[in-house]
Amino acid sequence: MFNKISIKNFYNQSNLYEKSVVFLPVALILGNLAINLNVLLIIVFFVYEKKKYLKEFFLKNKPQIYFYLFFLFFCILNIFFSESLYFSVKGFLGIIKHIMLFIALIYFFEKKENLIQLSFIFFLTLNFVLFDTLIQYFFGADIFGYKIKFIESIDLVSFRLSGPFGDEYIVGGYLKSIFLISTLIFFYKRKIFFLLFYIFSTVLVILLSGERSSGIMFLFFIMIIIFFFDTSFKKKTLLFVGLFSILLSFFTLNENLRKSSFERTFKQLGFEKSEHSYKDHKNFFDSQWGAHFLTAYEIFKDNKLVGTGIKNFRVVCSDIKYSDINSVRSNVRCSTHPHNIYLEILSETGLIGFTLFVFALTYVLRRQLIRTLSSKSEYYFFNLGLLAIFLTLIWPIQTTGSFFSTYNGFFYWFYSALIYSKKYYFNENKNLHVVKK
Repeated sequence: MFNKISIKNFYNQSNLYEKSVVFLPVALILGNLAINLNVLLIIVFFVYEKKKYLKEFFLKNKPQIYFYLFFLFFCILNIFFSESLYFSVKGFLGIIKHIMLFIALIYFFEKKENLIQLSFIFFLTLNFVLFDTLIQYFFGADIFGYKIKFIESIDLVSFRLSGPFGDEYIVGGYLKSIFLISTLIFFYKRKIFFLLFYIFSTVLVILLSGERSSGIMFLFFIMIIIFFFDTSFKKKTLLFVGLFSILLSFFTLNENLRKSSFERTFKQLGFEKSEHSYKDHKNFFDSQWGAHFLTAYEIFKDNKLVGTGIKNFRVVCSDIKYSDINSVRSNVRCSTHPHNIYLEILSETGLIGFTLFVFALTYVLRRQLIRTLSSKSEYYFFNLGLLAIFLTLIWPIQTTGSFFSTYNGFFYWFYSALIYSKKYYFNENKNLHVVKK
């Protein structure tokens, strides 16, 4: 599968641009500074080494290029209507960075060796994060000394795991987002046993991490895979029952996990009465995330056409006029972003930006849907997985990170580039090859 010869050949034959891309899985763990430096190197080396490809890309993809240019023009317009010039310019530069990374990744994915090596590094980081987070759970601290964070209230005690991410509680989101690319070889070769092992291991760690939204969306990803998997109804039923039974066992045996996942959630949403921490909660909008959502919507109503400015939610949300939103948690309505990409785009770029955003998502989603439905049976499984992971990223009813952030925004552009690139299949000899468009 992956051997020393193939890795050695890759590093001997690849250029600086390709070597830089393969470092991305590690940079994602090290943090935003490492990610930004890594992406900058990728872009610089790509532009320097692939000038000819860039010119060909612009000539062959004129409609898309015109769309990008129009979008960038709108972003410049958005800056002049923003509350904070600093944050808008910073967000605009981030968009340029991600568009260039998107183009660089499209080229990178067109070589089979590149995809294999990147998947291998992601596979190593998947195992490392799983192992390190489990150590943190069982021993109270991971191998770097990062400790479990306990969240205590009068009527409920829960905890959060961060694994190697330190004070960033994103281990669940990271595992959910890299799972497909990490287990690429298992999807292609239909190694169901290995897939099930990593599915259950990943589900367990995400649930233990306390990231409920990531847990729900990863389960959603798995449900799509099982439901549309081209196998018998009996096998699908067995997979559903097996997954449900294991999850039930997790929650039955672990009281803290059960309380954190269900009791705390039900109290926050007002489904279960609380005498202390969430006693005034009647529905979702009385939670802090609901307060973010309502604030973003009110900001949009005041800036319907072009929004309040990219990355400006953090500035505008503190305005006193948004303190009267219909939420008992209006005092915590502010954050760096509203925790939903659609409300973020709507409030910060208005109807124009939102329309462009939805158009781009629809284009990518339609492209992958057609690819999946038209795949031959031996190629169908991975294309289904790629469709499923993209759906979990863009599903509207969930709490998310910021689309314009370095870390969270990366995965939208990463999987879009993989979808936009040429198709990858295994031939009858089980070797990866590319089928040209």
